[in-house]
Amino acid sequence: MRDNQVGLDDQADSAGPAPENDKVQVEQVNPDLVARDDERSPYGVSYEAVNAMLLNEFLKEHRKVEEQQASITELRNELQANAARQQEQIEALTAGLHKVSAQLGTSRPAPQMVFNNQ
Repeated sequence: MRDNQVGLDDQADSAGPAPENDKVQVEQVNPDLVARDDERSPYGVSYEAVNAMLLNEFLKEHRKVEEQQASITELRNELQANAARQQEQIEALTAGLHKVSAQLGTSRPAPQMVFNNQ
């Protein structure tokens, strides 16, 4: 294994020999992760840089998940507050309906029976 000055952020990474297929696949994703010899020919993959890149990507995704969880919590709290407010409105409307119904019941004349004697 050879050490080579390659990689992300001008850091010294140790690179290991890698099968040609691995070098090609890594180079397609991020050419900075492929270690090169003095003639600039790829000879290996800078595995430390790969690990650092994967960690950075994991941390980005983890932050996104945390932000989404915070949004979900906020939306859930808003939903519960809206439901409580709607329940109060329903109860107020129901009380008003009962009051109007009671007023109508006392202000109506009693039904009268009409007899038709023919």
